[in-house]
Amino acid sequence: MIASKPGDIVDVIAPSGKFSIERIKPVKEFIESLGLIPRIHENIITDEHFYFANNDEFRANELIKALTNPDSSVVWCMRGGYGAARLIPYLEQVIPPEIQKIFIGFSDITAIHTFLNQQWGWQTIHGPVLLQMAENRVDEESKQEILDIIKGEIKQQTFNLLPLNKQAEEAKHISGKLCGGNATVIKSSIGTSWEIQTENKILLLEEIGEAAYSVDRSLTHLLQANIINNQTKALLIGDYLGNAAEQENINYVVNNFAHIAPCPVFRTHGIGHGEENHSIMLNAESEIIKNVDDFIFINNLDYIN
Repeated sequence: MIASKPGDIVDVIAPSGKFSIERIKPVKEFIESLGLIPRIHENIITDEHFYFANNDEFRANELIKALTNPDSSVVWCMRGGYGAARLIPYLEQVIPPEIQKIFIGFSDITAIHTFLNQQWGWQTIHGPVLLQMAENRVDEESKQEILDIIKGEIKQQTFNLLPLNKQAEEAKHISGKLCGGNATVIKSSIGTSWEIQTENKILLLEEIGEAAYSVDRSLTHLLQANIINNQTKALLIGDYLGNAAEQENINYVVNNFAHIAPCPVFRTHGIGHGEENHSIMLNAESEIIKNVDDFIFINNLDYIN
């Protein structure tokens, strides 16, 4: 991954859900305020579909052009929603470019992350989408963090962890590449050509808007489908956000699942759909270290100078 510099081009893409055309201008102004040049297709949004930003072929072509254009350094998604997984068959026809770009997004974008991580070997950034950034829907720390990552000013990140099961409590050092993202999207990868591979990896999961029983069903499915298994180095639970009435039940489900999981399970916060949405590099070498009575997750960012 090559850090960006002033004057670099940012390819803005919308591989998933649609949004109002009025929201494009603030995004353009935000990117320009960083000293970067936004490149946004005039047809990035259309009324052709009621939930996709545009048709599959258009969205796939824009994604592929953004990933392979030789003159841009950053590919940044407008939003999540739904639709990214429909573009995977198009990506499978593409020869990976020699240079890895900074690719940013989360939620539904997990499908593209997983493909790029596994099929192309890229490191990608699970972090705020452009609409969040331009509309100030992430806190200042999260906002500054992704900007520093883009500029190559952060080489390593650390997150405090809470062990949720005996395997986690007894762990002293765990290492492996980080994979994962949104739990619903990860679950939908099962049985596909881009099914998540978790062997010898640390699996990150986050979720929003699901009832407690749905969270239980999703985690159980991942367990029974052998996505979460005894070869998974660790399960890292990020934010699982529900409404106020459901949050306590969701926390109960997560804690209960940890006790039947066949691998160490840790919990952290600030990675997911909340206003605090820290960026983290997927497919990067990562570690979980016990420091006296505390556990720390270390994410190493890989830049090409």
